[in-house]
Amino acid sequence: MDPNALLLQLNQPYGPFPNGFTLQLKEGYSVFIGKNNSGKSGILQRIFVHLYHRGEFGPSGVCYLGPNRQYVKAHSPPPNSLQEYNNQLMQNISGGPLAFDSVRGPDQSMLYTLCLHRTNFMEQMNEMNGLLARMGFGGLVLHEMQAVLLDHVNIYMHGSGIRCVLPLLAALTSPDIKAVVIDEPEVALEARAQRVLKEILLEAAGKGKPIFAATQSHIFVDKENLRNNFLVTKQGPSPTIQQMSSKDQLVEAVFNMLGNSLEDLLFPNNFLVVEGSSDQVICEKMLELLGTGPGMVKVISARGIDNAADTYRAINNTLIPLIADKSPYSRRVVVLVDKPNETSTANIKKLQDELKERGVVLDKPSIEEYVPEAIYKEAGRDRSSDLMKIDELSKKVHYGGRAEDKHALWELKRDISSSIARALKQEHLDQLPLIKKAAQLAIEKAHTW
Repeated sequence: MDPNALLLQLNQPYGPFPNGFTLQLKEGYSVFIGKNNSGKSGILQRIFVHLYHRGEFGPSGVCYLGPNRQYVKAHSPPPNSLQEYNNQLMQNISGGPLAFDSVRGPDQSMLYTLCLHRTNFMEQMNEMNGLLARMGFGGLVLHEMQAVLLDHVNIYMHGSGIRCVLPLLAALTSPDIKAVVIDEPEVALEARAQRVLKEILLEAAGKGKPIFAATQSHIFVDKENLRNNFLVTKQGPSPTIQQMSSKDQLVEAVFNMLGNSLEDLLFPNNFLVVEGSSDQVICEKMLELLGTGPGMVKVISARGIDNAADTYRAINNTLIPLIADKSPYSRRVVVLVDKPNETSTANIKKLQDELKERGVVLDKPSIEEYVPEAIYKEAGRDRSSDLMKIDELSKKVHYGGRAEDKHALWELKRDISSSIARALKQEHLDQLPLIKKAAQLAIEKAHTW
């Protein structure tokens, strides 16, 4: 065992954690990541109990900050002591995590004053104001009757973000507090402020003050030191805690366990790569009819069957997170192509082998040929006549290559696909089973890592 590690071992059950549960933590920054109700808060409270009884921390050297810390008293009278506060907290959580059938535990609204170091009060206030400025907040001033003001307004009148972070910053800047246990450091903070707070937590941990945090925000994961992150899951009555050891685990947690979405970052959740602009228009309408909202799946034209594989790989090779070895799209992107000719068959077979079920190939050489006569009629078009015109222009392009012929072919195909897309209705979807399959796969895979 590492001599600098904290070994937590239960000799009796603690909430959902069974007798014999063991957890080894290094001093520094430790963050517990998991879904709602996975057991993160319970493990934090048990860590507090452990530190409370450990000599180098003790009743006055550890601070536990729960998620319900948004209340701040209007005035800041001299407190009793953090030790007295912790003694009362211990009475409530020594035998198991807090129950919420009534108000329990000491009054958190005075916690920030309990974390103030009285002999170096001004020095600590200056340090706190520096941290508040980094987070985008104003400076604190102690006014008449011990009223705490921020930007000339009493602190209790400010937003919940500053009220929630105030006791945490007081604990971090107190030389008396040797360890901080924080549940949901992200409470009420915008993403930018969360990022700064995460930097502050890492800095405090780097200076020798252990930080133990539980979060549902990906911002607070430690991307530099993977083993500082712990996955908390619960499939039965008892939680399981797993220390991360790979980038894939971290990305899995960020994109799946914590429920983050590329769509939230204004990226599409998935791509559907199609062969040409005609396919693009029809597939976009298919996705709309399947109830896909804007931003879920982006249809992108590869501009030719031989470019489909390169387009797919460009998405995977470009959109790779900085800490990961592969793109979050690597198991998502779906490719839909026309039936290949002899020269393209080998390339499409290779792409299908790579994509497996995510590679969908039409059974006709073009999407115009794949769409049945009945849908052409709904669109007010003559299928035979349209296909004949496409064939004539395609031959001209193939043998002559004149720009005006290429443009005429593009205009005709765009006109046909636009007419078909406008005419498509729910009752037509089963008449286009392969296009429907590709669209449904793109939707299904949109949340897969």
